[in-house]
Amino acid sequence: MLQIFRKWSRVWNLGTINRCCATFPSNVIYMPPMIANQPNRQHSANNQNPLNRTFNQNGSALVPRQNNFKFLTGTIYEGFLCTDVQPIHEFNMVAYIFKHEKLGSKYLHLDRDDPHNVFSINFRTTPADSTGVFHILEHNVLCGSERFPVRDPFFKMSDRSVSTFMNALTGPDYTMYPFASMNEKDYRNLQKVYLDSVFKPNLDFLDFLQEGWRFENKDVKDKNSGYVIKGIVYNEMKGAFSETTKLFCSKFLNAILPENTYQHCSGGEPLRIPDLSHADLVEFHRKYYHPSNARFYSYGNFPLLPTLKYLNDEYLSKYEAIDTSFSEVASQKRWTEPQSKSIQGRFDEMGATIEKQNKIAVGYLTNDVTDVDETMLLHVLSELLYRGPNSKFYSNIIELNVSGGYLPSSGFESSIRDCMFVVGFQDVDKDDLVKVEKLIYKTIEDVIEEGFDPDHVNSVLNSYELSLKHQSAKFGLNLLFTLSAALNHDGDVIKNLQFDQSLKEIRSKIAKDPKYLQKKVKEYFKDNNHRLTVVMKPDADYEKKFVENEEKLIADKVGGLSDEEKDNIISNCQKLAEAQKKKGSSNVLPSLTLYDVQYPPPPYHIEFLNIAGIQTQLVTTNTNQVTYVHGMYNAIDILPHHKPLLPLLACVLTQMGTLTHDYRTFDKFVNSITSGISFGAHTAESIHDLASYNVGFNFGSYCLDKNIPAMFEIIHDLITKFNFEDTKRFEMLLGNYVSGLSVGIAESGHFFAMKGASGLINQSSNLSASLSGIEHISFMKNLVKTTSPHEILYQLDAIADHIFNNCSLKLAINTSPRTAAPCLDHLTRFIQNTTNPEQIYVPPMIRSQILPPLNVHKILSVPVNYCAKSFLTVPYMHPDSAALQVLGKILSSKYLTKMVREKNGAYGSGVKTGRDGIFNFFSYRDPNTIKTLEIFDQSGNWITENFHSIDDQTIFEAKLGVIKGLDAPVEAGAKGLDMFRFGMSQEMLNECRQRVLNVQHEDLIRVTELYLKRQDQPTARYVLGPQNDDLKAAGFVLSHETDFACYDYGSASTGKAGKLSKSAYLLFTGNANNGHFRLLNPSKYTRFPVIRTGRYQLLKNHTSSRITSIAHESVVDLFSDMQNDMEEKENSTKINDND
Repeated sequence: MLQIFRKWSRVWNLGTINRCCATFPSNVIYMPPMIANQPNRQHSANNQNPLNRTFNQNGSALVPRQNNFKFLTGTIYEGFLCTDVQPIHEFNMVAYIFKHEKLGSKYLHLDRDDPHNVFSINFRTTPADSTGVFHILEHNVLCGSERFPVRDPFFKMSDRSVSTFMNALTGPDYTMYPFASMNEKDYRNLQKVYLDSVFKPNLDFLDFLQEGWRFENKDVKDKNSGYVIKGIVYNEMKGAFSETTKLFCSKFLNAILPENTYQHCSGGEPLRIPDLSHADLVEFHRKYYHPSNARFYSYGNFPLLPTLKYLNDEYLSKYEAIDTSFSEVASQKRWTEPQSKSIQGRFDEMGATIEKQNKIAVGYLTNDVTDVDETMLLHVLSELLYRGPNSKFYSNIIELNVSGGYLPSSGFESSIRDCMFVVGFQDVDKDDLVKVEKLIYKTIEDVIEEGFDPDHVNSVLNSYELSLKHQSAKFGLNLLFTLSAALNHDGDVIKNLQFDQSLKEIRSKIAKDPKYLQKKVKEYFKDNNHRLTVVMKPDADYEKKFVENEEKLIADKVGGLSDEEKDNIISNCQKLAEAQKKKGSSNVLPSLTLYDVQYPPPPYHIEFLNIAGIQTQLVTTNTNQVTYVHGMYNAIDILPHHKPLLPLLACVLTQMGTLTHDYRTFDKFVNSITSGISFGAHTAESIHDLASYNVGFNFGSYCLDKNIPAMFEIIHDLITKFNFEDTKRFEMLLGNYVSGLSVGIAESGHFFAMKGASGLINQSSNLSASLSGIEHISFMKNLVKTTSPHEILYQLDAIADHIFNNCSLKLAINTSPRTAAPCLDHLTRFIQNTTNPEQIYVPPMIRSQILPPLNVHKILSVPVNYCAKSFLTVPYMHPDSAALQVLGKILSSKYLTKMVREKNGAYGSGVKTGRDGIFNFFSYRDPNTIKTLEIFDQSGNWITENFHSIDDQTIFEAKLGVIKGLDAPVEAGAKGLDMFRFGMSQEMLNECRQRVLNVQHEDLIRVTELYLKRQDQPTARYVLGPQNDDLKAAGFVLSHETDFACYDYGSASTGKAGKLSKSAYLLFTGNANNGHFRLLNPSKYTRFPVIRTGRYQLLKNHTSSRITSIAHESVVDLFSDMQNDMEEKENSTKINDND
């Protein structure tokens, strides 16, 4: 239940300052009972009555309990009245609810023996327009406060903290400021900064110009040079409105709830943002950020009384109570007739054709979110209606192959006052829109008439129960996101946590009335007139029209300005630029010390076993009666042109059924026993040698301990009896897979840009890009255009057969000590029945070759850019790796944040380093390209020029940034996976940790000179963004003109490659009319013109995906012919070995 992914709640979760693409789970909401006890004044939890009392399960009587509760109902603690105390047995937790005696502020504390503590300040913020006032306010309150008058204390505290989560989020009717930490000193430090930021912010005018919006002259010194609109939130929302899925969700929400706060865009519509003034911002803070309108949340095992005391003494006691009814959200008046709406969105070049790139969704407004029982029931109904092959919407619409699958916003949404169920489809042909809408209504009729399969109902309810046992490493944060709406709308948070009881009640009602669910479907869908149908059609001129409207807005607003006001624009921009240049002191901010982080996390027990010849890793820990299994096949020897198909194989493998179960039966079987079975492909660079890497095909699942035998039986059935005979079903799955690939590219553009840039560095990263980058999307789009589904399925069948019968396997089990022995017995039988002796041999790693330098521009019709620069450094276990990681943190916080974000208006920027040895610069929602890339290029010079200002505190803060990643909590089911997948033991992690702590000033200067400032370092740049002539002039190649085909023949070359060495790579650069191949050899690169006859013609006529799909033998023959050509042709151009 806690892991339900609710899309609507993150429609405009756009205020998160330190994130590029945040998710924000939704909430289920309840009304709390009023406790009328006469308050007892008590300021210490040590003076409690030994006979504690709480409500029984029915909430109707008080019964004595053995629990020694820390707080008593009816007692006042530091100004807070404890109004309810309830044990939450599902999670071994006690919930305490407080209400501030003077202000009425509500506080929920979840006391649990978990060191990963969470704190959050939430406000009910209900926008009255679409200027994005609360989004911009969320940014501005974190730009300095009364007690901490420094620029951007939020970013600066992230450098002085080992927090596992720091954020700020704006939603349709809330703003929240959460953080999490496992260090109590750090937790208290962050509390102080967060509380002062929200209650006593500076709200400086210049910060408003930087974070919100401002006019700026194209030439900042010439008031007649024309104007542009800048601002971090403004650029962020321009990017957000280019993501069609988000735009669709936002417009749908506005339309289905047109009479209350949800009719407005809380993140801000770009062309409405310039209507917001700084004075408006200040007034909204005064009104909505009053403590009476606040809700507080904490979770974990840190003492609560210090928090209550500090909160009351420093802030709440200094305010007077106010009436907060102004922020309440009224229920939407229900319609008497269904309504429909047509909107337009950006045409996505990476998606389907313009005729098919239509979206349609039908939504029903259902219940008030404070009705707990109905909310839970509708979550279950939603799963039954649309999730998986046994759902009616799936069988009636998805399987007809009239769409590209569900819209990501499909499902039940309970994060807002009036809940809704939405079912939507993407990539629908314009001629099929009416047909799909009619099918939606017919499906509702079918469900009412036929009901649900009892086995399907049981599997859905079982999956909820299993999700309660599986607890992620960020359990307290997940609870916050789940419960925040309950806090926001004065719901019953206690009942919201009692999932077991809710599920039992649903089972009981179904047992008493077999048609109970059908009646509810009729009530909420067929008989519900508050129904909205929205169609979004692609507009190839969407961005052009936006630019025209933006220019008109600027002309209208600037046209009425006096000369004095125009002078003020220049003056304000100059003041802002001066303020951004000031370094300022951060000494006023609290910080940890080296002593606070000197010890690594406690170790866990891990064993390495050999079971029937298969390497097996066993981790025993407290898994809460859940057992986890991970498997990895070594896919090194998969043919090169088959490797980009591994993600598709991972997607369809569990959806095709087996020889013993059709796909519907198999789905019910899987979900009634396990969490599901997930497959995936990944590359793993050696942590000792950048020239070596592995390719893995992984699977994973988990189940309740009692279901271990059945889980292994399911995995065995799938691996040994997978069934790829149903071409028609595969064609539908293939279409949905390809349609889903392009969803969210603009939202995660920085990821794709970094993946693209690193993929130009070496073979291993190039393969990684072909598995999960833009390159994979292009590969799949071209594949479906040129290859029949039957041919693709034939290849997948061959790949799966090879993997499961020939590739070496290793396994990992995470379970409790009590369950370990019987689990290993079942695992032994699984291995004996599933593997063969050939799978014991583990082949050596592949050698990874360096690729020639290249800069690529991928055109995307969005108004912002995503820039990346990547270069190769050293393996993860190299002594210099630690210094490079620390250097990356310094560049991110001290250089890139100021230059790329604050000064030039990008929403985000930073450095990312990983185990692959690649140093990545990136920017996110960036109005610039060349300017940003130049800033990346100057980073080494900035370090040397600012040599003396990089003091010990700066270095220590950067170390903390690295340490927090190393020390991040790991959930029970994932412990040991670093060792399993990458060979990274706990001892190695601790060694890396100590190296980070040992980094000195001279180490940073040395690695700067050695890696950042070297001209011969393997380097690549990649930009995702609109058409840009400056990039073309700078030598960037359009991505569709650059195609890679990398092959590793090793022992498979059989001599056919002539004088080629064992590893060779083919690179094609050019377009349909002009271009060249490069044959990459470990010792030399050779370039020669395209020859338009013979095999060259065959090869040239294909895109990169088809190049990699050419038969292995043909490519070897091509290499032989090319080798001969190189020897014979006098016009071949030799390239230096260092190219």
